[in-house]
Amino acid sequence: MRCKGKDCPILDSCPLFQTNAALPLGKPCPFEAGIVQTWVNKHLVSLGIEDFSAPESSFDLDLLYELAAHELIKWKAAHHLSKAGKLIEDRQVAANMQGDAIFAEVVSPALEILDIHNKITMKLRDALLATRKAQIQAGRDMRSEERRVGKECRSRW
Repeated sequence: MRCKGKDCPILDSCPLFQTNAALPLGKPCPFEAGIVQTWVNKHLVSLGIEDFSAPESSFDLDLLYELAAHELIKWKAAHHLSKAGKLIEDRQVAANMQGDAIFAEVVSPALEILDIHNKITMKLRDALLATRKAQIQAGRDMRSEERRVGKECRSRW
């Protein structure tokens, strides 16, 4: 997101605004970039990835940045819900033949966004776990192959 200054939907959470620092209007939001990087770093540590520049980490990094992006969307939706304070909203759903609006209670779009992105983040976490399991299995397979080859070599001597 680009900084929108006083029009920012998360202005009340912005540390730059809170400290009366100059806002980078029209430029990428450093607050959001920092949040994303913090989440990625947290997951790198939890996954035991020390060398994020290693080629074998590229898939995990892609998934982690995608996960962080969806976490940010969820955070913004939750922030919006907490400010709005409504899970259900009155919305125009139709109009009658005379053109009068027909209203009904509907689930807040922010709640729907949270639901959608919760499902996406769960799938991304499952994918990250699957890569961990695949790496563990690949390591077991490699050790099994090394033991088999070692036994063959010893039996020939």
